[in-house]
Amino acid sequence: MASDFTIIQPVRQRFGDGPPTQFEVYFENDAPFVGRAKDFPFSCPNIDLKAMGLLQFESLGVTAGGITNYGNARNILQINGNDIPGGITPGPAIEDLSEKYPLIPIWKSHSLIVPQYVLREENVLHIEAVKMAIAIEETYDTFIIDNIVVFFKTNAQGHGRGGEVVSSGTLKS
Repeated sequence: MASDFTIIQPVRQRFGDGPPTQFEVYFENDAPFVGRAKDFPFSCPNIDLKAMGLLQFESLGVTAGGITNYGNARNILQINGNDIPGGITPGPAIEDLSEKYPLIPIWKSHSLIVPQYVLREENVLHIEAVKMAIAIEETYDTFIIDNIVVFFKTNAQGHGRGGEVVSSGTLKS
């Protein structure tokens, strides 16, 4: 079965409360700040709706939903209003030996299965930072998402490609 992919967002996007503070210098200050949420429209031409898809991206600095967050919800990751199983999970961090910062986050790769019938020809990926309780105040999780790509299977009939399928599976103009 043929497959295709769509690059949804090739540029880093920073989510959360605001620009990095003096304590978040490890957060790559060049990443454009998009706010607490953003929608990313994308297309999946000639998609086979009955097939599952694969969503891949990288994250940095995700803390919501971690074991130490005492029940804080995970950040929101949806396609066409449907939650994607697995979501945006917290990534690893290393201890700063200079003790200037307690932990420095490391990039994490995510590969998530998109269930059948979620992807369509025209789609919207929604990412949203959730509110977290830290000490006595509430703040939104602050993180970066990068290199968002979706892989999907295409129809064998070649609809939308401007040709018809011949017995070898190649398109004939």
